[in-house]
Amino acid sequence: MAGIARRSGRQTSVVTVTLVLVGAEAVVVVAEWGLLAWALGGGRRRLLLASLAMNGASTLAGVILLW
Repeated sequence: MAGIARRSGRQTSVVTVTLVLVGAEAVVVVAEWGLLAWALGGGRRRLLLASLAMNGASTLAGVILLW
């Protein structure tokens, strides 16, 4: 029974950390998108995709290195 509680607690921690990470990345994407639009002008949709790609690559690299 203790093993189940321990596993359940760990799984909850992973879910919580994942949700916090996704929320923080969303804030970063929006802020970076605004900065890119301000600094470069041009297509806002294209800059949003660039921001998503950059942050996705950064997050993936962090997960691979720190997992």
